[in-house]
Amino acid sequence: MSVPSHNGRVTKFWLITCALIAAEVVAILETTMSIQLVYAPEGFFDVPLSTLTWIVTAYTLAAAIFAGIGARLGDQYGRRKILIGALALGAVGSLLSAVAPVFWVLVVGRVFQGVTGCVLPLAMGIISARYPKDRTGTAVTLVSSSAIIAGAFGILIAGALISVFSWHSIYVVTTVSALAVAAFVAAVVPRDRVSDLAATRRIDVLGAVLFGLGIGSALYAVTASADRGWADWQVLGFGLAGLIVLAIFVRHESTIAHPLFEIRLLRDSKVRAAMILSVVLGFGPLGMFTVLSATISRQPSAVDGTSIGVGIGLSPMSFGLWTAAFSGVAFLLAGAIGRMTTNYGARTTLVTGSGLAIIGVLLIAVFPSNTLVVLTAILVFTVGSSCLFSGIPAMIVETVDVSVVSIAAAMAQVIRNTFQSVGTSVLGVVMSIGTIAIAGQGFVSNPGLWAAALVIAGASVLSAALSLAVGSRRRPRPALEKYATQKQSLDR
Repeated sequence: MSVPSHNGRVTKFWLITCALIAAEVVAILETTMSIQLVYAPEGFFDVPLSTLTWIVTAYTLAAAIFAGIGARLGDQYGRRKILIGALALGAVGSLLSAVAPVFWVLVVGRVFQGVTGCVLPLAMGIISARYPKDRTGTAVTLVSSSAIIAGAFGILIAGALISVFSWHSIYVVTTVSALAVAAFVAAVVPRDRVSDLAATRRIDVLGAVLFGLGIGSALYAVTASADRGWADWQVLGFGLAGLIVLAIFVRHESTIAHPLFEIRLLRDSKVRAAMILSVVLGFGPLGMFTVLSATISRQPSAVDGTSIGVGIGLSPMSFGLWTAAFSGVAFLLAGAIGRMTTNYGARTTLVTGSGLAIIGVLLIAVFPSNTLVVLTAILVFTVGSSCLFSGIPAMIVETVDVSVVSIAAAMAQVIRNTFQSVGTSVLGVVMSIGTIAIAGQGFVSNPGLWAAALVIAGASVLSAALSLAVGSRRRPRPALEKYATQKQSLDR
């Protein structure tokens, strides 16, 4: 089975495109639907907020690792085969989460769901290899845009399911969806041609294991510090072990031919600046605000007659509706953001996004129980996030030498996703400051909210400064020439 030529049947082209869109929608739903669980429903999640954020952290970290590995496996062994396998593993993770008897089993299920982080690069590979040139642009746009739409409605769907059934139903839906889409992909997507596969190369499995263990250990130390304190031997042990493993990872990545991260590229100042910017944005506004907005939106400002002063008490359904509406506004403004980037450069887009992020988070901190202000602030921040998400790759295209743009863009995405998981974990600890306990449940107070807001605002200020500091002219540089020479030597 093959994709039809320009004069072939249009039906098969649309079937394959629909299958790839469906696969990306499943991956995004597995990301966004769980955000509703950050504000603990029912009695199952009897854990502090610092631990609860692992529902998001586990998936994001796994997705960051498997995005690169899955894409490389697809290039070598067949993108269709790996895509079906990723969806199947995602279904296993969803099922495990649905029947989880304790919280940490749910987290393990989220790790399996994170395998679907490789869906988008695999879909792009299938389009590039099998579609005629006159249909490639349309297919790429449709598949990429589906992520925005699915993200907007994922929280809404989850809110409806929680309101009518229970949190378990979220993962029942993603289990069935992943299996159905895997069957759809198997039925309509053509098998990979041998000529489209890359030469078999060693996959950096050791690098992935070291990276996962290092980041995971460090994040566990951050999470545990909220209850145990930094002087606790377990916190210190996991934190130190994580740092040691990450140091070994950096050494390993700098010496092999085909690493998980092209660390040697960091010798170039422009690449290094782009990666630092990805770290700051991933850790701060992009990594923290989703959980912050969910918590403030769902938490009531008063419980059992006791005033908390933080939160607007939206139902899961209402929170989902507002989130979908705000995402729709950001999607409609995407064209204007693109024109701003084209006319004034990525720096302008990034500075604008950082400014909107600062305004949004400070509005929430100042008026944490005013429904109109909080919702307006979330809208402002959502538009700012759209600027930031589009500004990072645009800045790489503008500033990084053309010979390494693709590698740098992929590296920036993995780094951003990784530090989003770091930011989410740190946010849980920061927001636990001054927690108010009522009827055995902890609620975010003003001190915790202000601490989180200042961290996000500070990261946004730093991202604006970094954006302004990065130049905009691309030119060959000695560091990149040295990288190319060393890579050729390692490849031999």
